[in-house]
Amino acid sequence: MGNGISFRCDKCGYKTVATYGIGFRFPTVYREIVEAIKAGNYGQKWKELFEHTPGAAINAEMEFYVCAHCGSLANEPNLTMYAPNDPGISKTHNERFSIANPAVGREYVMLYELEKNYRRVKVFVHKCPECGKRMHKYKSGEQLKCPECKTGTMEFDGMLNWD
Repeated sequence: MGNGISFRCDKCGYKTVATYGIGFRFPTVYREIVEAIKAGNYGQKWKELFEHTPGAAINAEMEFYVCAHCGSLANEPNLTMYAPNDPGISKTHNERFSIANPAVGREYVMLYELEKNYRRVKVFVHKCPECGKRMHKYKSGEQLKCPECKTGTMEFDGMLNWD
């Protein structure tokens, strides 16, 4: 189950939700992200690095990103790329993932597996969809400016769990 934080602007009332983690569709999302990388949707360099890293795996967990330049906010998969410590390691899972998405026999890699059995190859640089500047992962307690009115401050408005 994923988690989230709700924010509300103290000036204009704009609301947004920062989600992070995984949901019950994770094995499907993982496959879709890998297919998008192979199709070049995250750039030709990322595609080539993935293709030239034997046994490459991706951190497909959702993260919340912030543009320090213009204040834009975005929920996106992490996309950090990993290589296996043991080239023979399998990404195929033979146990049920969830009731709603069994995913038996499907390839995906969970964060705990990445931390235990893989080494980081490269961190994906998330670019702001508004201004093109580099975004960073939200840090708990970080002060956010309102991306809507540009003058307000985003205040904590609650916690949530998603699927």
